[in-house]
Amino acid sequence: MAICKNFKIGLNATAKVISVLLLIIQSAILDFIILKLDHLAPKPSRYVWPVIDAIVALFWILAMAGSFWYFTKPPELEVRGRKKMVKVVMRELSFPHVYWLVYSAVLVAKIQRVFEFRDDLFKVDPSCPICTVTTFKIVLSLAGIMFPLLAYSRDEVGHTEKYKYLLRQLGTSASLDILDSVMVLDILFTVYDDQPLDSAMEKAINTFSSLCLLLPVVPLLALRIASTIVESGQSKILDLALVINSTLYLITVNVPLLCIRLVLWARRDIDVSTFLIKNLIGIIKGVMDIHQEVKIIRAWNSNQNACDATPRDTPTNMPTDMTMNMPAGGDKTLLINNDADYQFI
Repeated sequence: MAICKNFKIGLNATAKVISVLLLIIQSAILDFIILKLDHLAPKPSRYVWPVIDAIVALFWILAMAGSFWYFTKPPELEVRGRKKMVKVVMRELSFPHVYWLVYSAVLVAKIQRVFEFRDDLFKVDPSCPICTVTTFKIVLSLAGIMFPLLAYSRDEVGHTEKYKYLLRQLGTSASLDILDSVMVLDILFTVYDDQPLDSAMEKAINTFSSLCLLLPVVPLLALRIASTIVESGQSKILDLALVINSTLYLITVNVPLLCIRLVLWARRDIDVSTFLIKNLIGIIKGVMDIHQEVKIIRAWNSNQNACDATPRDTPTNMPTDMTMNMPAGGDKTLLINNDADYQFI
């Protein structure tokens, strides 16, 4: 057991280190492109981006270290005042929506900045061999790797298997859609027949691609909120996060991107057939997932109503002192090291 536990801790630490390294690599390359090609902005203002990225990277490192320290140190049963606030903050830093919210907001702002001078990416600059559309695409695609790494690198202590399973599901599905949005965004940085896209189409592509990068925050936050109000680790209220995730990606990702690709295919004969099928599969899968998850939630609610309507007797084979100390309805909390502050998923 000790070897297995240490192996899991090592995997989590490796995932965190890789995610931070990818963050630094992506930020450094994008900053270099902006500093080199953004002639529209004053030179001093361009150095704001490296400063912001340094703050984001430092936040990730400190937050991950603080979260690890919080879950590995011996718990204090009664904490008040400032220490209580510190524990609450450290607890929240173990959830990936905090990291992704800070990171994705800065990344979307960078994409909008690069979009202003995207024509310069088409020109070959001998002094900047990495300032190309291909490099820009590959660097943006790193976001699709960083998200599942964050989802899989949660601290083993302090989260139930239910939460970690749902988090991994969200991480896998979101990473594919992030890569899909990068491929759509690539259309804005590609010249077709020397004719630019109309303004409405450019805005639609830019809006939905950027929205897809910000979108994972919503289901992650919903999962976090659900974990604070459930009474049991098996409560189906956690599955509402999956319903929200499937619905959001159906309405704001797969359907809009499918429509955009169909229009581009019909009007400009742009080769989007492969990812068009991906969006179609995503729509079908999203509808089926929503139907299945809603069915599970309804079935669980029906069982709960039936149980609540049935009177429960105290088991005769259980000691009296145990029945007096047991919460109504059975064991409904996750206690870690008998610390009430760890009662979350």
